[in-house]
Amino acid sequence: MMGTTLLLTLVVLVTQVYSLHDGVREEAYRTGERIAQALSEKLLVPITTGDDAETLRVLESGLKDTAVMRLSLKVDPVVPGDKASELSVDSEPSHKGLTLQVFSTLCSICAEPLLHKSYTFDVKSDDFQSSLESTGKQNRRLGSVLITMDLSDIVGPRLNQIAIIMLVVGILALFSLSLTAAIKHHMTDPLEKLLLLMRKLRAELNKPEGEERMRLKDGDFPQTHQRDMNDLVNSLKALVRSYYDKEDAMTEELNNRETTIALATESLTKLLKKANEANQIKDNFINLMSHELRQPLYASKTAALNIARDPVVNSMPSLKRNVDLIIREMAKGDQQINNVLDFSKNRRDPRAPVIGSFDLFRKVECAVSSASGQAYARELYIDFIVDGEVPNQVESCDNSWGHIIDNYISNAIKYTNEGGVRVILGQSELTNKDTTWIRFAVEDTGIGVPEEKLEFIFEPFSQVESALTRSHNGFGLGLAIVSEHVAALGGKRGVDRLPEGGMRFWVEIPLTRARAQSVDQSSGQARLKKLNAQFVILDPRDSFRKSIKSRLLNFDGSCHDAGSIEALEALLPSLTEQQRILVVRRVASREFREFAGFSLPELKEKGFDYVISLEPTLESDAVEGVYTRGEADFGFVESIEMITFIGQLAEKQNVGGREDRDRGHFLDLLRVTENETLRDVKVLLVDDHQTNLDVMSQSLEGYGAEVVTALGGEKAIALAREQAFDVILMDIMMPKIGGTEATRHIRSESMNVDTPIFALSAAALDPGTQQEMRHLKMEHLSKMTAGETLVFEIKNAMANRPPEPMMRLVKS
Repeated sequence: MMGTTLLLTLVVLVTQVYSLHDGVREEAYRTGERIAQALSEKLLVPITTGDDAETLRVLESGLKDTAVMRLSLKVDPVVPGDKASELSVDSEPSHKGLTLQVFSTLCSICAEPLLHKSYTFDVKSDDFQSSLESTGKQNRRLGSVLITMDLSDIVGPRLNQIAIIMLVVGILALFSLSLTAAIKHHMTDPLEKLLLLMRKLRAELNKPEGEERMRLKDGDFPQTHQRDMNDLVNSLKALVRSYYDKEDAMTEELNNRETTIALATESLTKLLKKANEANQIKDNFINLMSHELRQPLYASKTAALNIARDPVVNSMPSLKRNVDLIIREMAKGDQQINNVLDFSKNRRDPRAPVIGSFDLFRKVECAVSSASGQAYARELYIDFIVDGEVPNQVESCDNSWGHIIDNYISNAIKYTNEGGVRVILGQSELTNKDTTWIRFAVEDTGIGVPEEKLEFIFEPFSQVESALTRSHNGFGLGLAIVSEHVAALGGKRGVDRLPEGGMRFWVEIPLTRARAQSVDQSSGQARLKKLNAQFVILDPRDSFRKSIKSRLLNFDGSCHDAGSIEALEALLPSLTEQQRILVVRRVASREFREFAGFSLPELKEKGFDYVISLEPTLESDAVEGVYTRGEADFGFVESIEMITFIGQLAEKQNVGGREDRDRGHFLDLLRVTENETLRDVKVLLVDDHQTNLDVMSQSLEGYGAEVVTALGGEKAIALAREQAFDVILMDIMMPKIGGTEATRHIRSESMNVDTPIFALSAAALDPGTQQEMRHLKMEHLSKMTAGETLVFEIKNAMANRPPEPMMRLVKS
């Protein structure tokens, strides 16, 4: 028992120390990288100009971080043959806590790797070129910076935790040993002695003379006690016989039970094997089903997109509406297949969410923008409101958040026939100093959920309507998928009935604020600052005004709102001399004319420099018509992402700055210069269906690409040996030589060892295939990814995004 307890204590100690080492190493690297990035831009100018005083000042500013103990900058010589110059700054040693002092004293060899970490970074001349420009330009190394960190503030609290854990384990071990000794002394030892005596008595009884020896004779005891003693001896003999009879019966019963358990175990093993085989058959069926369903959807969607880009179709409104309808319905079918696959995957192989850094505001805004076409087609509004202070860049599971956001929004639109949908992002009341809780909610004005179905609404295959009378399609898996992802993130989910009608579906999820600000947020703030604009949102609908205002405030914009003309006129005297921009909704609509009663010249006479109209439509002609007809200075889609809105507004007013590197801006460029987007890009397209090759090559050629097709993996390997390609699109499921096997050959023995390769799959991928794809550096795309989205991914891969950082880790 003592050995087991000591072993357990040792295992706990080793596990905690190992976890401490890994955590400290990761934290030290992230801290060093953050400090290096913070110093990067500040160091470039003084290094280039040779201003040592300014360089020292920048280095000393880096010592403000409590983790930095020493900064050493080595500047490469400008003229060959010169010596490299070195500059160093040191901070005062940090105070160590009691636990850390004891640990350092007892084991200085163990403490040193934990307390002090050094990383060297290259300082390079990076001009931060746009991702749309050529990335062939090489950056010259200017020098290197050595960052030495004192991690006492990080290690100390964690050592305190380990000390507390070991103290608790030690107390539990002592309690366990004491309890074991007490049980042995008071129960085990007396029982063992009693059993030993009973065995001796049984042995005596089994001897021929045993009965005679146990029988009391007259005169052994006084006459008055003779009978009592005989009764006592007989009772004792009966007790011994009864005990051993029951022991024999118990042994036989145990043997019978063991036989029964063995048979049951064998039977359960067979049943488990059959169940696993059935699950495998089910998974294979789902994969095959998704593959076979997506094949015609893939070809049909790509062909429809090709038709939609034809100028003849754009000149025929009725035909274009039908083509757009086909594309939307195929997208719905693909979404249903995705729901089935995602639900099946979570049930088959539930895994812990992968935590990473991403822009949550941007993710929600992109989801709203993507769903707006479906809402506008049903004449619904869709507003995105930021309620209070919300961190843009967060650390959580990007994939899980995507499923939650998309399913909530699509579910709300599906069950809303008139009115609209409000998407709200804010902080939860559960937020404390240690953890930030984000509340994401979607409110609709739809049909609502009957009271008796609220309890089961998050169950799989649960729907609001009866299966025989329902008017909405779908499997009823969206909310079940949301529930599983929320549980995986340690959050809460629920549904409330709104007083004015409709429902509110919400989640509250804990996450961590990322230390760095998102690129989009910093870029948008810089653009707005250069615009020097003051925005006024005019519309009678409160949620529309809140949507635009809250999203502009997210970029530190100056913004006011007015729900009536009277409120607007009352607001005018308080506006500053900044550039004044009025934002309205559907400026040419009858509703706005009745509400405002002003034309564009009359609105501008009130003191506005520009009037912007947001149109609830994705039709470019309708949006641009606002400007061409002179109804407003600018027209934008109502669901436009705010970073794109700011960027395009700045460009229209010729405000300088870097090009936006966001997806929305890039897709707008696609629509303008469609035939030039992939010019001089050579693509190898691999598939085992000629129809897929035909429609996809036609689509890519429409964007200016040079497309070479390969029918099967063997042909792809042969072409890759003979020609160099810019991008390879590889089907995964092919006969004879599959996509991963073909990629393995291409990566090892062709002219395309480093060429970006996209794995196109119409089925769900098993973990083994996913791991092999990561090893082969393949990017996965659903086969339903087509048109502008696919072109964006190709350009993204060719631009090698994200861009290489200015400071690169070279050793540690």
